[in-house]
Amino acid sequence: MVKRVLAVAVGGGALAVAVLLALPVLLLTVLTVGQPEGTHTDGPEAWGGHSNGKIPLEEMCALPWAPTRYLRCDAAEALTRLDDFYVVEHGKHICVTDAYRDYATQVRLKREKGVYAAEPGTSNHGWGLAVDLCGGVNRFNTPEHDWMARWAPHALWVNPEWARDGKVPDEPWHWEFQGAWDGE
Repeated sequence: MVKRVLAVAVGGGALAVAVLLALPVLLLTVLTVGQPEGTHTDGPEAWGGHSNGKIPLEEMCALPWAPTRYLRCDAAEALTRLDDFYVVEHGKHICVTDAYRDYATQVRLKREKGVYAAEPGTSNHGWGLAVDLCGGVNRFNTPEHDWMARWAPHALWVNPEWARDGKVPDEPWHWEFQGAWDGE
C-alpha cells in the first residue's frame, strides 16, 4: 500500500521507481531520527528514582490514537511515527490493548494469567517500554504482523525472540521498545 500510494502520488514512471527504491532508506530515516543515545536501565535510576510500575503518568506520554495507553515518551514517539506508516499501509491505527502497567495491575495480571505475565516489578510494561497489540498484529502470519515484523525494528520496536521462539507460550502480540534513553 505504501508503495502504491507513492507511485500514484508521483504519477508513475521513472520518478515513481526512484521513490520506491528509496522507500526503505526514507522510512528508516524518518522512523529513527531523534532517537536518544545511551542505553536504558532496569533500575530506578531509569526514572529518577521511580521503580517498575510506580512511574507517575504525568512523566509518561499517552499514545495519540490510544490516549489511555501510556509509554515512556521516547517509546511513544517512536511508536507514533511507526503508526503513521501503518495507517497508510493498513488504513487503521496500530491496535493497542495494553502498554504501561502499574505495579498493582502487574500483580493482578500475574494472578490471572500465570505464565503469560511477568513477575510483578520485572515487566517491561512496568517501565513503559512494552505494548500488547491486537488487530491482526497479535497473530503470526497475518499481513499486520508481517508488516510489523518487517518495519517495527526500524523504529526500535521488536517482538522479542522469547515471544516468538516456538516454545509455549509464544506472544506475537507483545512488542518491546529497544531504544536508548539518556536518563535526562
